[in-house]
Amino acid sequence: MTLLVMLAIAFAALFRDTLTGYLMIKPSVGRENDSNAEYDADKVPFTVSVRPEEDEPETWAMVLDRALTPEEKQRIW
Repeated sequence: MTLLVMLAIAFAALFRDTLTGYLMIKPSVGRENDSNAEYDADKVPFTVSVRPEEDEPETWAMVLDRALTPEEKQRIW
């Protein structure tokens, strides 16, 4: 009987921590994403100048860490 009570208490403690973590992750991630978005928006995007090698392809693809603003897109074109 004591073992059963101890297992029930251990399960309740584990479930409580897991449930608390599950319920708190969405607000925490939301705040972190908002903070990162504000930080990224304040930074000036970097520019790169590249001269391709002779055996490099003619077309390139770039991956950015955030979407460009309309003003930044206009400056590119």
